[in-house]
Amino acid sequence: MNTELKRITTHDLSFWTDPAAAEAGIFTAFSERGGGVSTGPYDSLNLGLAVGDDPTSVTENRERLCEAAGLGRRAVRQLPLVTQVHGTRVVVIDSSESAPSEVDSSGTEADGLVTATPGQPLLLCFADCVPVMLWATTPRPCIAVLHSGWKGCLHNIAGAGVDALTHQYGVAPSDLHALIGPYIGAESFVVSEDLWLQFARAFPTIEGRQIRGSDGRLCVRFDLAETVRAALVQAGVQQGRMSSLGQSTVLCANRFFSYRASGGVCGRMGALACVAH
Repeated sequence: MNTELKRITTHDLSFWTDPAAAEAGIFTAFSERGGGVSTGPYDSLNLGLAVGDDPTSVTENRERLCEAAGLGRRAVRQLPLVTQVHGTRVVVIDSSESAPSEVDSSGTEADGLVTATPGQPLLLCFADCVPVMLWATTPRPCIAVLHSGWKGCLHNIAGAGVDALTHQYGVAPSDLHALIGPYIGAESFVVSEDLWLQFARAFPTIEGRQIRGSDGRLCVRFDLAETVRAALVQAGVQQGRMSSLGQSTVLCANRFFSYRASGGVCGRMGALACVAH
């Protein structure tokens, strides 16, 4: 069943979560930008380690989010350290069922993470790209966190996430729930006509609006999340099991980090998920 994401404010910060996932024993959190210790363009809950912010501040911010989400500050030690490259690689992060060990994934390039290990948190970072989470409880509780920028959308990182959960844990796509966090909205996302045609061929059901760019060339506005939904449907996920926050990072840049709105220097929000012990 499609459920509305719920905004939680606690420990002086706010995040959005899926109540249905919480009832099933799965933590989910799309963070907002307030409540952290970073300053300047990274103000204040910057979770990105590769954007120029003080690593000590980023670690504190990550600890604060983990604590607010109910995982405890020490959960930061288990966060996979991957390099996001706008690709479609999905990495399985599994460790001991009883006591997840520190994950040594530094240097790994990936834009998707999956796990079924209780207590193993997953985190990826965003500032306009589409944050996607997948979760299921059968045949066992499992989760995926996916970073879907325009390249990831075009090359189907969402479908790769579904495939990873299916092949790794035997999940039927129809049993998956999908969550979409804040991202750059259609009113702010414009691509060339040539690039639009690539999207239209890959996802025939999506719609675009043709406009003239500042240089007079034809461009197209469209909703990136529609490509994610189309990819999930193609992969077998039920439309009624998809939930979206429906807020634009650009239009709500006071609450969310936006690469576009900031001119290219800013912090990163997080998509955090974990199967409970």
